[in-house]
Amino acid sequence: MPSESAPQPAPQPAPQIVDENGQPVVHKFVRSLDLGAGTQILDNRLLVFVHLPKCAGRTFSAILDKWFLSAVGDASRGCYATGTIYGQYLGSGKGEAAAAVKRDRTDLAYLRGHLPYGVHAGFDLEPVYVTFLREPLARSRSHFAFGAERGGWTLDTPFADVVARGGIADNPMTRQLAGLTDPDAPCTEDTLAAALENLLTFSFVGLAEQFDLSLQVFLSLFGLPSVIYLDRGRGKSVALPDSLAGQIEPFITFDQRLYDSVAVEPVAGQTRPDLWVDSTVISVEPAPGQPIPIAGVDVIRDTLATRHFEFREPLADDAGTAKH
Repeated sequence: MPSESAPQPAPQPAPQIVDENGQPVVHKFVRSLDLGAGTQILDNRLLVFVHLPKCAGRTFSAILDKWFLSAVGDASRGCYATGTIYGQYLGSGKGEAAAAVKRDRTDLAYLRGHLPYGVHAGFDLEPVYVTFLREPLARSRSHFAFGAERGGWTLDTPFADVVARGGIADNPMTRQLAGLTDPDAPCTEDTLAAALENLLTFSFVGLAEQFDLSLQVFLSLFGLPSVIYLDRGRGKSVALPDSLAGQIEPFITFDQRLYDSVAVEPVAGQTRPDLWVDSTVISVEPAPGQPIPIAGVDVIRDTLATRHFEFREPLADDAGTAKH
């Protein structure tokens, strides 16, 4: 009788792709919903994304760029104003983003960057302002860690010293949304009043803590396709001093009041028939930059799984339909 062969070990699954914090690299699917008569038109208007530092702008910018600076749109009519605002430390050799805006361009349809409200002045098209806010303490902690990682200061530098040297502005969200361009000017009750008044003119205000819901509202509001995107929202984990929160609080009082004034309300409707994918997601598009049928979600999900990436639909229930 032939001898029985030794049992073969079960094949081990390939390790999941993880980020620098050891967390899964996640691609998310957010459905755009048809709002019918409630949809706003972007044609012949200037979309201005006011990127408040450390407020989910990196992820949102990547999504906007895919649509407005790819073959879907017209890249020649878009402008990313590189640079910082208020001279805040964001890397060596960076000037003010407002100075990078091409004022001789009257045909721009998309403008983004660390820009103050009012940057639309001088352009022919009607502006459509959009932005994201973030809980001020969390935003400031993230900004502090970001600057320390890049050598702007150390983790044991008092927060007040960072503000005094101009590394981080006090109440930066309030300042930026008020259109206050002088970093040495004090942030006052009048500044907050101006910021709140300006926010009323924004077509969309999202919250970083509710990013996917905010994104769904944005896509639906402007009649854009559903999207599959790479979640860039998790920075490197840093052990911050226990005393940092108390150090920050005196410098964010106006930002806290501004943040508390905003809420994101869900929208309802049928899923739009098309989607697009972030440029970092595997390419399954029939033509570069073009929307693909919503049925393509299954192809993308399966392909990402074979490459050991995680795929989520954060606003869907167990039946796969959008939550509201």
